[in-house]
Amino acid sequence: MINKKNKAFTLIEVLLAMTILTTCVFIISNLQIRVLNKVLAERGLIERTFWVKRALYKNFLKPPADGKKNVEKKEDLMVTFVTQTEGLDKKSAFREWSEVVRKLKAEVAWKQDKELQELEMISFVWNHKKEQEKR
Repeated sequence: MINKKNKAFTLIEVLLAMTILTTCVFIISNLQIRVLNKVLAERGLIERTFWVKRALYKNFLKPPADGKKNVEKKEDLMVTFVTQTEGLDKKSAFREWSEVVRKLKAEVAWKQDKELQELEMISFVWNHKKEQEKR
């Protein structure tokens, strides 16, 4: 017989509540670990994006000669930057600017989790040769 005057929890109810609480804690901690790993990966991508922009700005002021690649290695980030200037494509919307504007392309490559990751950015620079010929 169950004594109806006793208002305490039974052992089974306490064990069931503890099991539910433990499961919830494990699920939440797993989600937090995933979010932290994603934040660290995105932070690395943001840092490398910053370095690619920096390489673009540096080469914007003094662009390399046409077809010549400017290679720079950053050991602490374990990345390789390659910047080069190219002519505009014939199908480009900027084709009428092709005599005064050059395309400056910056590429960065690094290894992450045993996979090769790449990032590419494009900017435009003035074609200094054409400007000097006009003077």
